[in-house]
Amino acid sequence: MYDALQKELKSFYEGLDETAYEFNQRCSRVLEERFDPNASAYDQKAVQYQTIAELCQPVLFENCRFYYETATMNASTQGEGENGRSARAPLHPGGWLYRKNRHLFIDQDPVLYENSRIPFYSWCGEYGDFRYHFAFNVEKVFQSGLRGLYERAEARLLRATEEERLYLENTMTGLSAIRTVCEKFAVLAKEKLLRAQSEEERIRLKVIAEAAARTPWEVPQNTYEALNAILLLTKAIAGLEGVNLTAMGRYDLLLYPFYEKDIQTGRFTREEIYSLICEFLMVFNCHTDHDEKHVGTHNYESYVYTLGGCDEKGEPVWNELTEMFLRAHREHKLIFPKIKCRYGKNSPKAYLDAINADIVRGRTYILYQNDDAMIPALLKAGIDLKDARNYCLLGCWEPVVNESTNEHCGYVNLIQIFAHSLYGDWTHPELVIQPLDGAKSFDQVYEITMENLERVLSHKCRAAYRGRKIWDRVDPLMLISAAYDSCIENGRDYTAGGTKYHLDEVVGAGIVNLADSLLAIRELCFERKLCTLSELIQALRNNWEGCEALRNAALKCRHWGDESVESCELMAGICHDLYQIAEKIPVLYGGRVTLGYMLYLEMQRWCPSLRATPDGRRNGDYFERGFTPSRNHPAHAATSVINCMRWVDGSEIAANSVMNVTLPLKEEHLDLLGDYVRSSAESGIGAFQINCVSREELLAARKDPQAHRDIVVRVCGYSAQFVSLSDEIQTEFLSRNFYEES
Repeated sequence: MYDALQKELKSFYEGLDETAYEFNQRCSRVLEERFDPNASAYDQKAVQYQTIAELCQPVLFENCRFYYETATMNASTQGEGENGRSARAPLHPGGWLYRKNRHLFIDQDPVLYENSRIPFYSWCGEYGDFRYHFAFNVEKVFQSGLRGLYERAEARLLRATEEERLYLENTMTGLSAIRTVCEKFAVLAKEKLLRAQSEEERIRLKVIAEAAARTPWEVPQNTYEALNAILLLTKAIAGLEGVNLTAMGRYDLLLYPFYEKDIQTGRFTREEIYSLICEFLMVFNCHTDHDEKHVGTHNYESYVYTLGGCDEKGEPVWNELTEMFLRAHREHKLIFPKIKCRYGKNSPKAYLDAINADIVRGRTYILYQNDDAMIPALLKAGIDLKDARNYCLLGCWEPVVNESTNEHCGYVNLIQIFAHSLYGDWTHPELVIQPLDGAKSFDQVYEITMENLERVLSHKCRAAYRGRKIWDRVDPLMLISAAYDSCIENGRDYTAGGTKYHLDEVVGAGIVNLADSLLAIRELCFERKLCTLSELIQALRNNWEGCEALRNAALKCRHWGDESVESCELMAGICHDLYQIAEKIPVLYGGRVTLGYMLYLEMQRWCPSLRATPDGRRNGDYFERGFTPSRNHPAHAATSVINCMRWVDGSEIAANSVMNVTLPLKEEHLDLLGDYVRSSAESGIGAFQINCVSREELLAARKDPQAHRDIVVRVCGYSAQFVSLSDEIQTEFLSRNFYEES
């Protein structure tokens, strides 16, 4: 059954580009005809919802029991209605209004837009992440169906102002559009039922016809309908809304009441539910050609879900569904959807063993997310305990809580800012980077460094807030908002600040190289006095040429990961000072700026332009992601980095932090890996990306790819077959530190 299913799905998604392109052309023509330039963006978006729902032609598969595929966008867009992250991904009509109105972001203040484009940070959109990192609170649909969301908006209309009415009525239109899409599946199933050739086909189509006529407008009645609701809403909302809808919550927690009822009533057996889960996961996995050579990000941006963690009382979540989801990935060698496994010091051993079972076999497709750091961080950021305990993750590592705008403002290149302070060659009409060469003490070096970082962080956030304030006039997200009680109660869209919480996530890159560089300056210039600061800067300007002895001395300085008091204290101090800087930055609609430390594939874009730094890097050398110790130094013990992270206050890092670790463990080391993961829970680390593979295995895979297709590595925010990575990404991966057997 699974072979036929996967073959059919892969064939469909390989040929979907042309279908999606033709649909966009047809739908866009109708949208242009219906466009009213004098209408509000809310009214314009409602027309988009209705038009896509009216014109779409859903697809049912011969070997799939689920109904979900709207065929309005190709496999690699996942909802973002531009070109996705790949030029090859065709536009789809979900992004039509955004494309139509996005000029407003720039037109409102061209000088602001121009002055906010600087090389120290990245934007996912004009002033923030307007397309890529979104979640839908499917828990509300499981509680009341889409009907409940509709009726809540309808009731709120009774006391709405004119502005609130605009939002609420068009929200109801959007929800009705999803219902229209569902009804089309029911009609299609009934039509196919008349031509069914076998009893098995008749049963499958009858189940779909009955379920689609009811769910998810009404509350799902069993595990099958709940799983289908996740699939259908992922596709339908992304297609109508035009954003990358990657996360739908915590599957083992949300689905368990349906599972428990089905087992008690005999509606399904455990093995039947396991079969449904396998099929459900294969749908996502088959969106991607895993053998295709990785040349960008399009084929590694995928849907995600969260397992484990704790419930609202703080008790560990580990149940039959947790085990089934992990077993399905392991038995069928699935890579997608990406799994985020929450863990803590009280996680059951059986849960950690189930997570680790494939990792020790050289297949890493899981992110380990530390509850004991993340939940306190969310509490400190102003999130209520119940909501903090219920967080999930989306995209690569991004934490999200219900009733919150989690605005992803992009990355800030901390080490690049520091480099410009060394080289003293930065000019900008709004942003001053003070040079370091006049500093007379290390305290002055540190003070200037933090002042420069504060100016850049504040500049980026100010630009984001000034530019983003018209988001709801460009492209409101009423379907996302509909599942948030706070948006309906406030009568305001997600894009207009209607949510209960407001977290603006700013992610720092290169913090390890920044800390190591400061340690080197302190030791070389002010403690051992091997050179003056000016002499060190001159050596950097020469890319260390003619200064090999000084560079060797820099490489032998104390550094992050060596467990020295000096390195741990400095890193903890940097993180705390950055937290205090972020606390002072005002947030649009109130809320907090939260900090994180990691990096996606911007590594390939930023490293070539990054000049030599005091930690011993040369021009263009790699810097590190998150809190991963520098590859410029030999790897210490695998436990060293955990011991170092105990110095860092994880409760001040609510946007998450990530560490890459490659361990020499095999199947017989399952208990050892479990102990290692558990020991990290009380450190300040937010998330681990653990690979269990040797450099020799990867070099062999490069020589003979066909024989090593089963090696799956966690690259940064995604996992992939190592042999499918580009030469550039393989080279970077191989340059990392690999821990050796002791």
